[in-house]
Amino acid sequence: NRVRIKEDRFLAKQIALPPLAEQQTLVARLDALAEKTRQLEAHLDAAERDIESLLRAYIFHPPGEQPQKRPMSGLLFQRQPDVAVDMATQYRFAGVYSFGRGVFASAMKSGSEFAYDRLSTVRAGDFTYPKLMAWEGALGVVPDECDGMVVSPEFPVFSVNTAVVLPEILDIYFRTPEIWPALAELSGGTNLRRRRLQPSVFLNYEMPVPLMATQLKLREIAKYAKELKAKHAALRAANAALLPATLERVFAQESKGDDRGR
Repeated sequence: NRVRIKEDRFLAKQIALPPLAEQQTLVARLDALAEKTRQLEAHLDAAERDIESLLRAYIFHPPGEQPQKRPMSGLLFQRQPDVAVDMATQYRFAGVYSFGRGVFASAMKSGSEFAYDRLSTVRAGDFTYPKLMAWEGALGVVPDECDGMVVSPEFPVFSVNTAVVLPEILDIYFRTPEIWPALAELSGGTNLRRRRLQPSVFLNYEMPVPLMATQLKLREIAKYAKELKAKHAALRAANAALLPATLERVFAQESKGDDRGR
C-alpha cells in the first residue's frame, strides 16, 4: 500500500510560523548549540588522539630504553583450525576491520552457508588477521566480547607468548598506520586488492618489544584509554541527540502555542 500526497494538496497545506524575528533568534540559538556540539566532538577526538600517541610512543620510543626488535615467530604461536564444520550447526563469526579498527563480532552463519570444512576458534587475547586485508591494517587482538567465536581458514589465529609480549602491545602496534606499508610489501600477489599476507612470511616480520616493566605500564594506560573511550562514546551519543531533541522541543512548544491560539 502506497500513500501518495498530491503536489497541489501539499502546496496548499498551511503551517504556523513564528514572526521572522523569532525565527532568526531561534536559528541563532540552534547555530550556537551546533557549534558547541562540534567543539565537544573536536575535544573528544583530540583527547583520544593524544592518548593513542602516548601509547605508541611507549612502544617506539620508551623513555630510557631502546626496544629490541623481535621476529613474530618468537612472539606468536600459530594454531591450526580446530572446528569440524557441521552443516546443521550455527556458528558465530568474528571479523577484523581494516584501518586499525580491531576485531569485532560478525554474522551468525549455518554450516550449510559456506564451503569451509574447518574453522578456527578464537579466544580473548589471541591475535588474528585476514590474509587478504592485513596490508591495510586489518590485524588485531581478540577482545573479551569475541571470546569463543570462530573465523575461517583465511584468518590465521595465533596464541600470544605473554612471557615476552603482552597482547595489548601487539594490538597498539598493529593499529599504527605507519607500519601498514611494510606489511603491504610482505603481502604476495600482483593485484593490489588480492594481496595476501601468508603466516610464514608474517612470522618473519620484526617489531620493537619494550621491556616487560614498560609493557605493564602500557597495559595500565591502555586500560585507562579503553575506559575513557567508553565514557566518550556515551558523551558522543548524548551530544548527537542534543540538537534533534532541542528541535523537537521547540516545535512542540510552537505547536502547543498554535493550538492555544485557535
